[in-house]
Amino acid sequence: MDCTGIVRFRCGQCSRPLSRCRVICSQTSGLDITNANVRTASLYEQVYCARGDMENRIKECQLDLFSDRTSSHTTRANQLRLWFSAAAYVLLTALQHKALGQTSLETATCGTIRSRLLKIATVVKVSVRRIVLSMPDMFPCQHEFALAHARLRRLYLAS
Repeated sequence: MDCTGIVRFRCGQCSRPLSRCRVICSQTSGLDITNANVRTASLYEQVYCARGDMENRIKECQLDLFSDRTSSHTTRANQLRLWFSAAAYVLLTALQHKALGQTSLETATCGTIRSRLLKIATVVKVSVRRIVLSMPDMFPCQHEFALAHARLRRLYLAS
C-alpha cells in the first residue's frame, strides 16, 4: 500500500486558501499529513520509522527487563527499580554491540539474550586461585557464550 505524495487542499486552520502538504500513508501508522519540506520517503524512514523503533525499545524494556513493575510502596524503591532496569538495558545493548556481533544473537531482543545467554544453570567452583564455571553439556548457545567471553576478554585486556 503506497499512497505517498503531495496534495493540495483547503486548510481551515491557516489563512492561505490552498496548502501544499505531504501525505504519507502506510499500513502501520495510517495517514499522516505534514508540511515539512523534505522528501516523502526520507521523512517516513527517518522520522516515523524511528519513532516506531523507539516505541519498540520502550516496550522491550518494559516487558523483557520488568521495568513496569513499580509495585513498591515508596517512590524511592520504585525509582531504584527503574534505575536497575535502565542499567540492565544499557549493559545488555553494550554486550550485544561489543560481543555478539555476527552471531545468532546480534539482532536479538534483551529478553532473548537474557533467556538464552544469561539464564543458564552452571556449577560454580571457587578455590583460592580461581573460579571455575561448569556449563551443562546440552547448553544450546555455548558457541555464542564462548565467543562473547573471548571478545569481552580481548576488550578488557586491550584497555
